[in-house]
Amino acid sequence: MDIRSKNYSHSLITKVIVFIITILCFTGLITVFLDIAAFHQGDFDAAFEKDYYLSQDYMQESSQLAETLTNLIEYKSEENILNGGTITEEEVKKEKDQLFFQFEHDENNYYKYYDPKLSYQENYQKFEEVYTDKIAQIKDILIAEDIKQYNSFLRRLEEYKGVYYYAGDGENVFTNSPNEDKDYFKLYSSYLIFDKLEETVYPKKVRENSHYYWL
Repeated sequence: MDIRSKNYSHSLITKVIVFIITILCFTGLITVFLDIAAFHQGDFDAAFEKDYYLSQDYMQESSQLAETLTNLIEYKSEENILNGGTITEEEVKKEKDQLFFQFEHDENNYYKYYDPKLSYQENYQKFEEVYTDKIAQIKDILIAEDIKQYNSFLRRLEEYKGVYYYAGDGENVFTNSPNEDKDYFKLYSSYLIFDKLEETVYPKKVRENSHYYWL
């Protein structure tokens, strides 16, 4: 069975009741150099750009963190995944159809199970009888893959250094901040806040970044 990956559209983000992303990027020269050293494996050319907030690196790191938090908010929690909360009927049907395709084109099944002389419905019924165990495992396989992806996103969060973040949907929260109040984040020299229809960016020049649309 093919390993799938979840792709979330912008429409999914708008469904989140409360969605806050706050990013702190230190402007100190030493911190910038350390970030660049980690991101570019020692290439310091980006450090000499006219303005770090207008650089591709700043927006790339910010948008990647936003994407990671967005995916985690959609997964909600490990418990939600284990309970099948991330699995849709459409996904199960897609995997089942792929199994039928395998059943239909497996040379070992010809005339033993699959009969081209029979109707599609008759062959599909036979498929359900022969592949009963595999069909029953579809949901468990999808859940296992979502757990793997969920844990991958959690590990990715641990890689962000010098950054405070918060994301929540009113029930599930992902944060490393000692204070979850929005005003707390506004004490710092740089922050991005998205809360329902509110979009607060500081410094304002960040909006002039040619890659701002990534967010």
